[in-house]
Amino acid sequence: MIQEAFGEFDVPWRNALVKGWNPLSKGIFQLSDAPGLGVDINEEVIAQHPYKKNPFPSLWDDAWLAHFTQSGDR
Repeated sequence: MIQEAFGEFDVPWRNALVKGWNPLSKGIFQLSDAPGLGVDINEEVIAQHPYKKNPFPSLWDDAWLAHFTQSGDR
């Protein structure tokens, strides 16, 4: 089985925001022993990063190609 994971491309402050959010270890998903989803949210970090509508460019925007690809060309 193959499962995609995009944790490496997330915001740099994600580990401070959510503890237990990334179950990947050496390419394998590890199940948590913690109750529920095994995730703890740091509300102080949430307050430092308020919601922004559509902060991530669409795959079809030129900004996506310029910022997230090597060539920046179509």
